[in-house]
Amino acid sequence: MPLKNLFARTLIILSAVATGLAQNVGTFRFADQTATLVVRTKPFLAAHHRITFADASYLKKHNIQTNPLRDVSLVTSIDGRREWFGTDGEIPRVEIVSMLVSFGAKKFVVPRKFYADCFNPSFHKNNFIAKLNDATDTLFVFMAGSDAAGSHQVMWVLRNDGHHSRFVHNCSDCDFKDLLLFLQKQ
Repeated sequence: MPLKNLFARTLIILSAVATGLAQNVGTFRFADQTATLVVRTKPFLAAHHRITFADASYLKKHNIQTNPLRDVSLVTSIDGRREWFGTDGEIPRVEIVSMLVSFGAKKFVVPRKFYADCFNPSFHKNNFIAKLNDATDTLFVFMAGSDAAGSHQVMWVLRNDGHHSRFVHNCSDCDFKDLLLFLQKQ
């Protein structure tokens, strides 16, 4: 009987993880008056990336203890980047493939450099908001992404002249609810 309960609980947990992953994979469209943002995501496939794992000297240098009975692989770089957002040393589950912003008839492909290092995005209403400014020439996009411990928040500033920018913060205990409330009320 206890084994049956364990099996049932495992299925519930696995289906919840799969559902969470599926909710953040696909094409997401956000529109606000004259601006539209389309974000495409897909599952992260390690075979399509250059991933470097920690070796014994790296673990020793950074005083990282591992359990010799468990196979633990710590990612130290993805596609040559030693810093990325959305994981805490694990292989990401979801990546952003493209971002396209439109201001009326003007369309801009957002350069990869603004999102290629932001993994495990979240498009839930408490983690994502897009807001057009009063002059209707800039779309502010806030997103919190995470695998739990590898949390990050990013603010993209997407302009109708194509001069985009971003601000990103890597933290596991940030709380930007006030910013979300501010953007929702404006």
